[in-house]
Amino acid sequence: MDFYQDREFKAFDYIYKRLDDLYHAIALKIGISDAAFLVLYSIAESGTGCQQKDIAYQYAISRQTVNSASKSLEEKGLIQLSPSKGRNMLLTFTETGKAFAKKNILPVIDMENAAFNALTPTEQKELLRLAEKYVTAFTHATKAFLHQE
Repeated sequence: MDFYQDREFKAFDYIYKRLDDLYHAIALKIGISDAAFLVLYSIAESGTGCQQKDIAYQYAISRQTVNSASKSLEEKGLIQLSPSKGRNMLLTFTETGKAFAKKNILPVIDMENAAFNALTPTEQKELLRLAEKYVTAFTHATKAFLHQE
């Protein structure tokens, strides 16, 4: 079996892995799992709270993973889970969670904004355009594979 991966794609894959490793290192630094980081990040980003299903969809992770992370964060007193529409749960910060997010999550958002703003507006648009073009092309390329029996 011959295996070939285009050198440029391998470089792209490496860049993606480095970015993923940075977020993992951040989660470790603040003492939470990667999934818990995504839950806290999502609540901070929303400003008012969010549903577990939305976090799962946004980050392409299972609802079970989000639920486990949410339960862990609830046990630590960082978030509260409240019934929402149907079987969905609304996640919001506790006062302790707000302080934790202010210290540990908001600085990450600031770092992301600073990194993105290091690009010119033209570069920002180009990065987004190319990333969307790639995802669209890959989505199209995987359709037959994903729908075969």
